[in-house]
Amino acid sequence: MIRKKGARPDDSEAPPPVKKKLFQRKAKPATARRSKKTIKVGIDINATDLTIAVVNQVSEGRHKLLEIQRVALGAELKKGSPEFAQLLKGSLRKLAGKYKDPAIWATISSAEVETRFLQIPKVPARQMANAIRWAYQKEVSITDTQIFDFQVVESAYADGEQKKNVIAYTAPKNQINSTRELFTKAGWPLKGISIVPFAIQNLLRAGWISSSGKNVCTLFIGRDWSRIAIFSKNALILSRDIKAGARSMVQAILETLDRKSPPAEENMGMALPDEELPLESAETSRNQKKAEKLFAELLES
Repeated sequence: MIRKKGARPDDSEAPPPVKKKLFQRKAKPATARRSKKTIKVGIDINATDLTIAVVNQVSEGRHKLLEIQRVALGAELKKGSPEFAQLLKGSLRKLAGKYKDPAIWATISSAEVETRFLQIPKVPARQMANAIRWAYQKEVSITDTQIFDFQVVESAYADGEQKKNVIAYTAPKNQINSTRELFTKAGWPLKGISIVPFAIQNLLRAGWISSSGKNVCTLFIGRDWSRIAIFSKNALILSRDIKAGARSMVQAILETLDRKSPPAEENMGMALPDEELPLESAETSRNQKKAEKLFAELLES
């Protein structure tokens, strides 16, 4: 868990020590000046392709995008297979190999990552971790198969009292471990792991996405699931998955188009008695093509 120096939860309630985090830690100023790892490489892998972006930290709080590349994945290529590891290795060597000792970051699917925005009463630093954990468990259970972590966003006042706004999450250990193993096999060990909502939060804080200090909502539509994320003052305050994706949306659109098609009796009246009727009307076929085109556009967007 992320804690300030000296913060320590009560031993009887504390979860096992966690070494894998989704939040990127900020180095101390002196450490940041000495660090030579100014090049960061981010990788996002989805069902159809992998995207690699190379970023250079030009100064404290300022970054520059050097290059970005998208590599298409074949339909038969399975994530975690030796062939996939070779493709990943070659793609990273081509981009990250140009730079000395880059820091490699990857995203994992947020489908199994539960995030909650919490408001915690002001407590002593040594009690902060437990207070956040208890507040989180009121909404989401924490199991031995998950890691738990949090980040204090800011201080706030509510009901005349000082409080702390916190973003906390649980993530599956197996997904994190398999991702680390994949990159280790490819010869490019990971510096860290994150999820897309946290990555968008970083873009907002860096000023790469303009929010004018207002609320921002993002909607991701995948093949079989979608995600909505809301940011306020450049901080993630809500991230929820929706069990509906492009496939179900297209199916609903297709069913609506079919309902608006002329009744079958009207089509049958146009045929002579000895003609063999088609299995589907021309109108249904056109609707099917519209739905397939829409599905393709959703996946490419």
